[in-house]
This record gives sequence, C-alpha cells and structure tokens, in this order.
Amino acid sequence: MQGIISSHGGTINVVSVPGQGSRFEILLPCIGEPARDTTDIAVPTSTQESGRVAGTVLVVEDEEILRHAVSKMLRKENFSVIEAGDGTTGASLFRANESRIDVVLLDVTLPGMSGRDVLKEMQRIRPDVKVVLTTAFNQDNARSSIGEQHPWGYVRKPYQFKELIGLLRKACQDKPEMGGNAEG
Repeated sequence: MQGIISSHGGTINVVSVPGQGSRFEILLPCIGEPARDTTDIAVPTSTQESGRVAGTVLVVEDEEILRHAVSKMLRKENFSVIEAGDGTTGASLFRANESRIDVVLLDVTLPGMSGRDVLKEMQRIRPDVKVVLTTAFNQDNARSSIGEQHPWGYVRKPYQFKELIGLLRKACQDKPEMGGNAEG
C-alpha cells in the first residue's frame, strides 16, 4: 500500500496515542480537472457469451482484496483463475498446474518466496512461461528487483482493468517464445 501511495506522490500520516489508538491519514495530490462522468462510456462485452475459456491465469498477489477483485473480474471475462496469496504458494500451484497455465500475473513484492525467486522457479520448470509482472514501482525498478529473469510483460499498479485484460488476452493468444519479452 505504501508503495502505491508513494508512487503517486502521496504520503501517510500516522498519529498514535497510547491507550487511545492510532489514526492513519492517506494524502494524495489533487488533479487539476474534475473527475469524468463515466456513465456514458461503452463497456466492451465479455467473452462470457461465447462460453469459451479465454485462458488460465495464475494470480500471485499478497493483497487479498486486490487478488480477489482481479480474480473475480477475470472470471467474468471468461478466464480460468488460480489464486495464490504468497510466493511459496504461487510456486507450488505453478508446479502442480504448469501444463494448463497460460500466463502468470506476478506481484514483485511478496511474503515468503520473493517475486524474483518465484519467477526464477517458474522459468526453471517451464522456460516458455509467460509472466506479467505487476508492482507500484516503475518498470526499471521492477526489472532490477528481479535480476536476470526476463518476464513476458509488465503492468504498473494501479492498472486499468481494460489494460490488464488486453495484456492477458494477448499472452494467452501468442505462441510461446523462448525467452520472449513483450512490453505491456
């Protein structure tokens, strides 16, 4: 959470009084224009009507609310979803399901096994695995934190769901590329 707030130029103020509790204030900069009314924006139809599975996504995300929200939205778009709340579970679920997973949405910062180690393990098991990194950090920082591994793509938090769906659909439709590296 702190990384997302900081990446948007915000701060967190904490006031704590023993015996009385704590108050957290999240301060974000204002934008110069009012929020846009989105009621008239057309939402693309999902693949739900076709009954065809768009692909299988392993979502490795430690923020439970975000993981559940993303997984729910992916399922509405007809993806099959496997969820993991930490790196160790993510690597284990990948091992158990590696032949059916089309793409992995991998948070860089994870408890337990790090995102870097999870990516390394997945690429050891299946060198052509498509992994889309996600983090609040910029792409250069994200890539430097994972070392020599080469993910298939990258999406920065907070991302637009439409952007994420497009990237995951592309990953599921593309043919495997050994050491491939697409930018999202």
